[in-house]
Amino acid sequence: MKIYLDYVFLINFLFDFILLLGVSIILKRKISKKRLLLGSLFGGLSFFIILFNISSLLFFILKMILAIVMLLITFSYRSFKYTMNNFIYLIILSVIMGGVLYLINIEVGYSHLGMLIFTNGKSLNLIILLFIGLLTVLIYSKYIKGVKKDLVHKYKTTLFIDNKKLDLIGFLDTGNCLSYLNKPVLILNKNIKVNLENKKMYYVPYKTIDKPGIMKCIKVDKIFIENKGFFENVYLALSNDKFHLNGADIILNMNLWEDKNEINNSKNNK
Repeated sequence: MKIYLDYVFLINFLFDFILLLGVSIILKRKISKKRLLLGSLFGGLSFFIILFNISSLLFFILKMILAIVMLLITFSYRSFKYTMNNFIYLIILSVIMGGVLYLINIEVGYSHLGMLIFTNGKSLNLIILLFIGLLTVLIYSKYIKGVKKDLVHKYKTTLFIDNKKLDLIGFLDTGNCLSYLNKPVLILNKNIKVNLENKKMYYVPYKTIDKPGIMKCIKVDKIFIENKGFFENVYLALSNDKFHLNGADIILNMNLWEDKNEINNSKNNK
């Protein structure tokens, strides 16, 4: 069987370029085009290890070592954790892209007749494979960035009402600066039920892009937010509609973060 080394090098170079680009997008690494090309070039040249007669285990170990070297060339070394994060996402992207390309190539290259599967001699050309690989990495990168953004803005939240605890998932909305009597207002999803018996009701006006409105509001004893601590003198608005924020039960208020910092600063000044 003939192996065209220049062709194999080109394939490795281009796919390594796509993978390194994906890692830089997901982890928001600021790298120069020169380093990205040098890393891809090294990755393309590393395919020469296929010319050596070595065991599968040794081949795998060498591939992992060469992958780390490729990452060091591209992103440099800042810390062990930094490099390991780059390595983990490189492996994840490699598996996902390889799996997608294998699946599509199988669908194109094999025919089905009942339970019988046989090859038809067809295969995708390099340009199509590269396009699919690039598209796969970009879609996955965008998806992961969205997931990470949601996780950053989500906090375990506990409401204390009438000496009862209500465990919720809070979402920090930087656009929610709603206040009542200069106190922050949190917005509870409509599908979350709370006991309003014997509770004094307040009516808080609000305005959205679509229209203004009024929400019923109660005062809670205190609230606990993960990694932030306890807050008192907080109002809880009952949403008129259900909102969908990836499983969030309550919209947190940006002013809570500012109030917490003011409390900490005042303590330090004293």
